[in-house]
Amino acid sequence: MRVVVAELAQLFATTGLVPRQLQTDRGSCFVGADDARAAAVPSRLTLWLAGLDITHRLIPAGRPQHNGAVERFHGGVAYSWQGEVDGLAALIAVWNEPRPPLSEGHHPYRGRAGFALERVWGLLGQTRVMRQVDRGGRISLWNRPVWVGRQMVGQAVIVTFDPDRQEVVICDAHERRLRQAALPWLTDDWLWEPVARPDQRAHAPDRPQCP
Repeated sequence: MRVVVAELAQLFATTGLVPRQLQTDRGSCFVGADDARAAAVPSRLTLWLAGLDITHRLIPAGRPQHNGAVERFHGGVAYSWQGEVDGLAALIAVWNEPRPPLSEGHHPYRGRAGFALERVWGLLGQTRVMRQVDRGGRISLWNRPVWVGRQMVGQAVIVTFDPDRQEVVICDAHERRLRQAALPWLTDDWLWEPVARPDQRAHAPDRPQCP
């Protein structure tokens, strides 16, 4: 996940622009560890994009054709570019010639200066998921333990978020509030956790690997 953020940040910095929306498939490097659940909390990538005012769109499960245009583009690159010097840049120029400039539908990228944690909490304010309380009286959010109480061991709880107080709200199955707590680790630094880009590491693979 951190590698994906690093690559996107590099891309945004290179173009100086960010899109209003970014669409991906449901690979683990895009949705995070909670994807197997019927209703997952937004992934760290989704939260990072929200902080930059980018909507993260996931294609429907089992419908790869929704990313058909991107796949055709990649196929065109593989077929047309034979490794010539500056050949890829020439192909991109041809493919992009009839398209509107990136400034249409995009907004300036300002790095962390353009990031707002309030937007992250605004997205979380729309989130409602169920979690099972483990034997230690805790639930897991983004692979972090959150205390609920031993009286709820083995039971399902409802998890929502209060964007005004920036807290998680945990209720039982009857909507009775059990506790409300801050998530001190959900910060700008956590979402921007630095990671070396693949081309900056020794023996880096040809393609970035999803952590």
